Amino acid sequence: MSIRDIRAGVVLLEGFQELEFWYPVLRFREEGVPVVVIGADPEQTTFSELGYPVVPEASWSQDDPGCNVLVIPGTHRPPSAASVAAVVAIVQAARKAGATIGATGNSVRLLADAGLLRGVRIAVEPALAGHVGALGAVVAETAVCVDNGIVTARGVDDLPEFFKTLLGMKA
Repeated sequence: MSIRDIRAGVVLLEGFQELEFWYPVLRFREEGVPVVVIGADPEQTTFSELGYPVVPEASWSQDDPGCNVLVIPGTHRPPSAASVAAVVAIVQAARKAGATIGATGNSVRLLADAGLLRGVRIAVEPALAGHVGALGAVVAETAVCVDNGIVTARGVDDLPEFFKTLLGMKA
């Protein structure tokens, strides 16, 4: 698959980490990749922890967001139970459809909730290593990790490598 074939989705959660959200959105756009921001309600503004507003373009409730790369940025605070359930459903649907899944920062918890991490090597921020390890993930000592179609990064400092890796998998 070439970069021209990528259709990207970036998940939008309340309290999103600004750089972990905007970096992939803007880099996809820069590469000419169609990207859709997927959130709870396209009629409702979602705010970052610092108060930056974003209006999603599509809803989590859609059966198929039409992407073959799905990125889940980290958040400054844990998402609500309803948000977790909705994101888990969209992650599982994207994975079933063969999409590459990318997660940064603390969003790897959502991959664990979706049942995707058992036996999978991941890069994760140190504060979450024990938690996701207990859920079956194999914690790697690297900034970015690729395993079984899942790309993970520890956090903001690793975004350039994360994005290059994500694009390299689909190039």
